[in-house]
Amino acid sequence: METMAVETLMRDFVAALHSTSHLWLAITFYVSLYVAFATHELGHYFVARVFGLRVSRLVVGSYGPICVKRYRGTLFVFRCIWLPWGAEYIRLKDPRDESEIRNQLAAVLSAGIATNMLCAGLFAVMNMWLHSQTVAIFELVAFATGVGQLIPIGASDGQLIWNHYRHGRMHKG
Repeated sequence: METMAVETLMRDFVAALHSTSHLWLAITFYVSLYVAFATHELGHYFVARVFGLRVSRLVVGSYGPICVKRYRGTLFVFRCIWLPWGAEYIRLKDPRDESEIRNQLAAVLSAGIATNMLCAGLFAVMNMWLHSQTVAIFELVAFATGVGQLIPIGASDGQLIWNHYRHGRMHKG
């Protein structure tokens, strides 16, 4: 019964993609990537602030025109670019030793992934009422971003969490 529902959902999703102009799909995909990456980094930021960790910088985007805002000691840097990946990060600046705030750092790392999954869930609920291919694309990109960051490869949050618990340090290697 459930496989039929999934098949129907996928068939409807593919049909919606075919009925939409390619330009609109490209714009929607780009905006959804930027939103997914920005909310991911904001998830890290808010959990760090809840734990009282100092965040000196939040950056989304790597090249292009820049929008900078300083708020409560944190420099927010948003760049309007063609491809919104490459330099999304938050920079923690806390005087305490890393070993003292180990569990807090793990929660901060996990927060970005959790934020993406929460956004995917919210978009899924919205899509139940709206039946919109635009919302479906946002849902898919948010989910894929969260899953992609969970995998412990390269500079992903999953790799940093793995290093954090396996080796007791945050950096790669």
